[in-house]
Amino acid sequence: MQFDIIIVGAGASGLMAMRELTRAGYSVCMLEAAAVAGGRCATIIEPGFDHPVETGAEFVHGKAKRTLKLLKKGNLKAAEVTGHYVPISKGVWREERDQDEHFKRFTKKVKKLGEDMPLRAMLEKYFSDPEDEPLRKTVELFAQGFCLADPARISVFAVRDDWKNQQETQMRVEGGYISLINFLVKDCRAKGGIIQLRSRVFIVEHGNGEVTAHTTDGLQYKAKKIIITVPLAVLQSGNISFQPAIPDQERAWNQLSMGSVIKILLQFTEPFWLKKDPKASFYLSDEFIPTWWTQLPPATNMLSGWVGGPAATEATALPGEQLYEKALDSLASIFHRDKEDIRKMLTHHKIICWDVQPFIRGGYSYNNVQSAEAKKFFSNPVKHTIYFAGEAFYPGRQQGTLEAALVSGEDTAQAIIMEDGGVED
Repeated sequence: MQFDIIIVGAGASGLMAMRELTRAGYSVCMLEAAAVAGGRCATIIEPGFDHPVETGAEFVHGKAKRTLKLLKKGNLKAAEVTGHYVPISKGVWREERDQDEHFKRFTKKVKKLGEDMPLRAMLEKYFSDPEDEPLRKTVELFAQGFCLADPARISVFAVRDDWKNQQETQMRVEGGYISLINFLVKDCRAKGGIIQLRSRVFIVEHGNGEVTAHTTDGLQYKAKKIIITVPLAVLQSGNISFQPAIPDQERAWNQLSMGSVIKILLQFTEPFWLKKDPKASFYLSDEFIPTWWTQLPPATNMLSGWVGGPAATEATALPGEQLYEKALDSLASIFHRDKEDIRKMLTHHKIICWDVQPFIRGGYSYNNVQSAEAKKFFSNPVKHTIYFAGEAFYPGRQQGTLEAALVSGEDTAQAIIMEDGGVED
């Protein structure tokens, strides 16, 4: 089975690369370990939920130009998320401006930094007074919840950039991200792209201007070039062996960081949360499951819970039933309701621990102090044969987003086309 290009991974980045390459006339084969395409874009339509539900990626963040352009091409729509967020500390509902004030002080200090540094080290150096504890706690909780980061590792500049992104308009794709994935799959196949599902690559053999991908079902796929788009944690796990080894790239990807996340989806008989504040859409607390959001503007009966970073890594080890109880405890504290009353209103639930998904192994990446330098190794392919793409390798300021994955996939494909001038249709 001989092709011009092999792409490993059928997530957003791989599909975007395939779309560009097939449009340029390349013969492309995509090998995906899972039974479905999409990766961390994982919309489900399941009895018990009253609408399509995002178990993974959910929001279009800010000025996501490539995402919005692609949605337009696919005749897909995105609706703006409405409502405000509520910071909650020790069960006390606070004003949105309280959290904003902490970040104003934080970002003002960041502007004066001469160089990047780990977040926790910065907070301990510049905000060590006891009265600064609310600021430290707010910023660290944001780093864990929004960035999925270990505060001891994430870059201060990354937190600054992510806070700016969070302040921009957020949208959801109508019908879920699966609509965009289906559009990409259909477009790639229409242009001759071959997508092989349930085909896990475990060896990439390369040399003499050729590459061979070995799959666990005993098949071999040959091509001139290969693009690796699997999640960072899969590379770091060693599930794909490169023969001969590529030590510089391995050293570089082990310097990058990917965070853990658990998503909890709860369907109720009624939206009891609206009684306390009908315009609130995000609840940011210090509970065990700290972050919750509604589906506004549609007034559905579902809440999404979210725990990220080191807390999610630890919580993943808990039995599902215990996580379920922790979720109800968190909601009872946040909304000042009796836990058993909340339980009685619950009709369906689902818990997704992304760390234990074998072909994903985490949520999304975040930038540490070493990231910028480490990513330089991936701007150039290995002997013009092995390329890497995906949100973890994206060098811009929209780290960890679908936009980052799409940009990385498209840019990698365009780099290949520019290198050799493409092939004839």
